[in-house]
Amino acid sequence: MRKNTFSGFTVTVYLKPVFAAILLIATLCGCGGVGNNTPDDKEIKVTPGPMPTPPIDFNDTDLGRQIRRDYLDGLHSSGIQSLLDLTIDDVSITSYYGNYNGSVPVMITAWGFGYPAVMTYIVVADVEFVFGGNIITVWKEGQFYSLEEAYNLGFLTQEDLRSIADLRLPVIIE
Repeated sequence: MRKNTFSGFTVTVYLKPVFAAILLIATLCGCGGVGNNTPDDKEIKVTPGPMPTPPIDFNDTDLGRQIRRDYLDGLHSSGIQSLLDLTIDDVSITSYYGNYNGSVPVMITAWGFGYPAVMTYIVVADVEFVFGGNIITVWKEGQFYSLEEAYNLGFLTQEDLRSIADLRLPVIIE
């Protein structure tokens, strides 16, 4: 005897529209329950506001895709099998700190290739940085550099480093 089974996907596909329809009908009927004090003779007008413009994900910009490709190429060049299986979709820029004359400081990671959760403290040109696991790396013309290397090579100034250190949260490009 064979049992009829439904996958979670099938149930989800069918139940979401049912619940949405019930919610829509309840809303249109004015079934607000207790506290629905709208007089019958008043018309309620709902005017939708402007749609918010979502911020641009840096990963989806041309520069973001180039940095992710270069990072992936570096991982693939290691020859480690688990890294050879990674694709561009596995690479993500988790934080973007701006563009300083072609030098782009980012936090970047490849899913499945984790970093240990270790607090790292560094000082570059008298500017302090504290990282929890992943550190900022600087991309320039297809190459990656540490903050100290980028400073020593003249890619970043002390003022640039201070700006980067002040950005405690990722920058959202709008």
